[in-house]
Amino acid sequence: MVFFRTCMIILVAGLLPLPLNAIADPLKFVPAVRVKQEYNDNILFEHSMEDEDFITTVSPSFTVDQKVERLQANLKAGVDKIIYWEFDELDALDMDVDGKVRFQATERLGFGVKGRYAEDSRRDRETDLTGLVLAGDRDATNISLFSDYLVSEKTKASLTLSYSDVTIEKPDDEENEYYKVDLAFTHNISKWFDNTTGLLNFSYMNYDSDDRNLYSDNPWPGLTTKVNQAYAFDLWQMYAGFSKNITELFSVYLQAGAGYTRSDESARKRYFETGTGNELTAPTRTSSSDSNFNGVLVAGMDYTGLYYTAGLSVSHDARGSSGVNGLVERTSVSANYSRKISSELTATLSGACHLNRTDRSIGADEDDLTCSVRTGLRYKFSRDFTLSAYYRYRTLNEREEDTHRYQNLVYLMVNKTFEL
Repeated sequence: MVFFRTCMIILVAGLLPLPLNAIADPLKFVPAVRVKQEYNDNILFEHSMEDEDFITTVSPSFTVDQKVERLQANLKAGVDKIIYWEFDELDALDMDVDGKVRFQATERLGFGVKGRYAEDSRRDRETDLTGLVLAGDRDATNISLFSDYLVSEKTKASLTLSYSDVTIEKPDDEENEYYKVDLAFTHNISKWFDNTTGLLNFSYMNYDSDDRNLYSDNPWPGLTTKVNQAYAFDLWQMYAGFSKNITELFSVYLQAGAGYTRSDESARKRYFETGTGNELTAPTRTSSSDSNFNGVLVAGMDYTGLYYTAGLSVSHDARGSSGVNGLVERTSVSANYSRKISSELTATLSGACHLNRTDRSIGADEDDLTCSVRTGLRYKFSRDFTLSAYYRYRTLNEREEDTHRYQNLVYLMVNKTFEL
């Protein structure tokens, strides 16, 4: 019910600003279905117990696009029915709805709102993007208000206000919430450097996380302890640089800067009588505050040709992330390459490495290196019907614990859209 209510809210929000005589204008509705069959030799991406299984995922979805005069609205919603052939207790129904409304108030000023709600269950669902493995089912809500203003023919400013709430259930019941402000400027500096745009960014984030059951143990017979941990921080970042089109096909970008973080940690330990659950003594509390500086780097290059596309990116920054219950410093390197063999057949190859580090006064530190490589083929039968086959290998080195995880995955995927 939450899923369908969210769909209706975003869709109605997109239509409300329209004049009554504009609602009847052409509205594009495109349903689609995707079926994926995979073999995974480590379905939970564990280092101690590697379970393999075949997994079938059926994903119906739809998109709605509306363009009327100065307003643009779009909505995409879908569900993933995940079926495990052997470990059927992991079967799940995931869902995702994503909507955006933008209004061009004047020739210079535009503003809008976008939102996303998702329920997902796979532990490795964002490992390719962040390198992190999540502990359990996740509910995520993201809402942003944005505005852009054309200051002059060469200068543009944009402002984004964001809110996010992410809850990860089982086993730790982790909750992450943040508010973020992003202010960005672009300025065309081709007068001094051909085909070049200057970039300047400021951001502020207030992040709060709470792990309601970090761990339980039985240090003595008849006694059980439970530990709850909370973490909060304020993060300021500033970075600047440029993007440049060296040719019509090849472009580069580089931004660098610094950030400052002020953080607070606390932990509460409670003691219970094993069996009865009666709390025996008052909780004990510990707390700590810290501040530090971090670097920011965003760099890369892209090539887009008739038959080849390629890209390389390098980044480093600090951010709040689900799965680590607080601030993480992340360094990432990724590359991708695709070759159009024919008008229907395309081959792809991509790889990425992510280093995630946390340094805590209370609780365990993290120092995890995740690397993956993927290769595959995509065949386009028609504009709305494709078949893909991929192989992916992934490894995670948890260097603080000196453990390794490995995963091999092969899948076939059919994707069909229906133009109405």
